[in-house]
Amino acid sequence: MTKREIIKHPGAIFREIMEKQPQLRALPQTLVQTIKVVRDENSSAAALGSVVQSDPALCVKILCVANSPFFGQQREIKQISQAVQLIGARAVLAFALSLSIYKLTADLPGKLDRKRFWRHSLETAVAGRLLAESIAGVDPEEAFICALLHDIGKVALEGSRPEIYGRILAETEAGGHLRELEQDEWGVDHTAVGQFLLEQWNLPSEICEAVGNHHPDCNSLEKAKYSNLTLCVSLANTISRYRITERSGDSVQRFETKTKILEALGLLPEQVLIVEEKLPEEIIKLSSYLEIDVGDPLALALDANQALYDQFQVVEELLRQNKQMQKQIANEKARKKALESLKAIAGTYNHYLNNATATILGQSQLTQLRLERGDLKDPSGVTTKSIEAILNSVETISATLKVLNEITALETKSYHDDLEILDIENLIEISKRKLKEIPSAAGPKARA
Repeated sequence: MTKREIIKHPGAIFREIMEKQPQLRALPQTLVQTIKVVRDENSSAAALGSVVQSDPALCVKILCVANSPFFGQQREIKQISQAVQLIGARAVLAFALSLSIYKLTADLPGKLDRKRFWRHSLETAVAGRLLAESIAGVDPEEAFICALLHDIGKVALEGSRPEIYGRILAETEAGGHLRELEQDEWGVDHTAVGQFLLEQWNLPSEICEAVGNHHPDCNSLEKAKYSNLTLCVSLANTISRYRITERSGDSVQRFETKTKILEALGLLPEQVLIVEEKLPEEIIKLSSYLEIDVGDPLALALDANQALYDQFQVVEELLRQNKQMQKQIANEKARKKALESLKAIAGTYNHYLNNATATILGQSQLTQLRLERGDLKDPSGVTTKSIEAILNSVETISATLKVLNEITALETKSYHDDLEILDIENLIEISKRKLKEIPSAAGPKARA
């Protein structure tokens, strides 16, 4: 075989990862012991507390989390055994894994933006935990662990071949498909590499499989018989606003994936919206407790605003497609069905955009509060002006949403005029231009 053929053999890249990144061969001993104790049904909180105490840094973090507002304790928790009982064994394992993997990946080379990577990973982990509360047979902390580690294969691939992976990331941003590019280069993608790593670390098989299948074939969900844990992680990844990489058309594809997974899990869109509303605040709190750098609140708000702009483009494209459909419909009965479909689309995206708007508003108000308290310094006033601009944009978005909301209440007969559709498209185009004018404190935004 040629050198190229050897690299494309799946086993070759696995060996290369282990050789070039020895720190990934095994987890730290404290974490290994933590996993062992947690998996032992006969173990006690005291036994887990003893393991945690052997790692001073982990001990401090667990106590910090136990005393955080998240658990709402009236008195201070000073003993690690008390903290373990309060948080729960699986949650302790989840936090321990978060800290260990963060340390393991912090110094690996490459162009993968680590803040964006951990922002996406934590958001997916929190989403997985919250979604699991409504999914039968899925443990919230197992979902958290799976979702936290779902993209670890990307870091491993980049650490072995940083220049090649940098090129792959650039091609993805230009419209390429990340997993196809990975498979073309190595014969495997980051999902398989992630599953391989977790198996090397002796994590439970169901967790390994969920990471390896977090991009399921949505056209054969029933035939493939994916576990609920796998679908939970996939859904959490799908609803994440803070993407590591983004390419044209991803928003539409994620919407379709989300719809199919919701149907497979028997969840309602309203249940997912509740989870999505909680995510930004939960990410900020969790990253603060664990001291994981995901960027400042303003960066999160601007990123959420970009996600909202992307959704406006999706809505615009769907409206354009529906207008073309109207012109092709020959009889009134078929026309009525098409128009009802348009109303359903408008109603669905009205909910989605309302949620995104609430997120931006919440994060902007949170940043304002931190400015007023002095937690954030803004001597030049740039941050304050940016927040004001974002709040103004929310008003523009809300006005457009009001129109979309009215669409869902329209009678079919009043929607026969193409001029009415044109007015709506013009309003969306105006809103998009206003969103583009929002000043960024970080300068021109590049997705990386």
